[in-house]
Amino acid sequence: MTVNGKHILRNFLFAAIVVLVLSNIFKGTNLSSFNDSNIESHININNVVDAIILLNETNAQSLNNNKNYNNRKSPTNTNGNGFKIDILTIGSKFNIKDAKAQMETFGSHPVRRYFFLATEEDDPDPLCYENIKNTTRVADHYKKCYKKSRRNEVLKVLGAARTEWLVKKKNPGGWICAQRRFASGLGKLANLYKTQHDNNHDINNKNDILPDYLILTDADTYVNLEHITEAMLRQPHQRESQGLLHQDDLNSFIPTHHTPIIFAGCRVRLPIHDVNFTFPFGGFGTFFSKGALKRLIHPLYCNDSTSHNGNHNHNWTKNKNSNNDNNAKKSLEQYETNACQMLTTPGKTLLDEHQFYEPGRNLAEIMWALAKDEAASGCLHSDWMMGYMINYYHLSRHVVHHENNQHTSAGWHDARQTSNVISRLHAFMSSEIYKQNEGNCKHDSSSKSCHFNATICHRMNAAELTKIHLAQYNLLDETRHKINYTV
Repeated sequence: MTVNGKHILRNFLFAAIVVLVLSNIFKGTNLSSFNDSNIESHININNVVDAIILLNETNAQSLNNNKNYNNRKSPTNTNGNGFKIDILTIGSKFNIKDAKAQMETFGSHPVRRYFFLATEEDDPDPLCYENIKNTTRVADHYKKCYKKSRRNEVLKVLGAARTEWLVKKKNPGGWICAQRRFASGLGKLANLYKTQHDNNHDINNKNDILPDYLILTDADTYVNLEHITEAMLRQPHQRESQGLLHQDDLNSFIPTHHTPIIFAGCRVRLPIHDVNFTFPFGGFGTFFSKGALKRLIHPLYCNDSTSHNGNHNHNWTKNKNSNNDNNAKKSLEQYETNACQMLTTPGKTLLDEHQFYEPGRNLAEIMWALAKDEAASGCLHSDWMMGYMINYYHLSRHVVHHENNQHTSAGWHDARQTSNVISRLHAFMSSEIYKQNEGNCKHDSSSKSCHFNATICHRMNAAELTKIHLAQYNLLDETRHKINYTV
């Protein structure tokens, strides 16, 4: 055999060994297919493009006629529980590939009902990205925002994204414009839910319009829906059926989805001595329970004597158990009282959102109007706005302390928030960024730390989404019940 022949044979044997080892690790996963050029053909789940619902092209009627919804709305669907999770991805019309990869991977889980995509077309100004293109415009935007950030304690600490940081981004203008897309997208979707509800005259179906959970996330995020379903839906309902949990039990670390609760896949906490404020790291997802969505869409009638007497009841509280009905109604009344105090007390609103309040408007509509007003919201990071609305308007119940997470940063913080009424954002699996990254916050592609049993990963490209999804799918049966979701 010639020298070249030996060299070729040695390389061939080495390659064969590598393939054999990797195939054992990933249980048959074809790693050669993990690249951007052929990702779309690797997992062919129905028609991905049809399954993605473009928010700007959707109305309540088309949503009702959506074939994907009709196939999944039955309580006897293939996940065996009848649970429903909707996903709202904030993406771009210039990069639909990422949203398609999300749909093909974790979006293929049977618990997923709707998969919505918000793009530039859902922005208050769909051509915003054209108007803030060059460095000069970015710098001008920052100067304007810096002046505005001096006006209250929260914005003063948060500040504004610095020009030198913005210009390092691939598309700084696009990033600036996308910050308002979270509020406008959530506002549009909430309006869809509300319109569906108002047009549905069957009281038994009204409560099924909202999902059990809504996930608001970026287009470069992976979410293990099996882990989420197990932690947020199956386990709480199992404990409730065993008499170990009640839906309004404030001491339940993860209650049933009827409780108004919002989790951050990764929570960011500011130093308490500066300002006691938390907000979600949007790229790791924000999880709204059905109870929280009911608050978000609940019409607000401030300074109205008929507010709580049933004249404005939208029947979101209809349940089989009358006690649960009463608890849910009381919860909404308490929420409305606080929201109205925020909106009608002079000087209390930090973003001047009171100017957008009208009797009967809900908080989602106020957020949407706020997003449309560049003077009011054009300088606000989407995560900061979300944290403000969740905490200050009590969209979620108060944070609770659990003995299993007392040694984590999130546990330390939550144990000291008893008297802080605006501490409402929960850190899922104690995932928090304070002095260091903990929990899910560690899992992003840039740090190469997103392992195959991670629950949430951020900054993932299409190939990485497919890779981790296939690996997790093969590991599902042996890992589902081994994860401790309370730490």
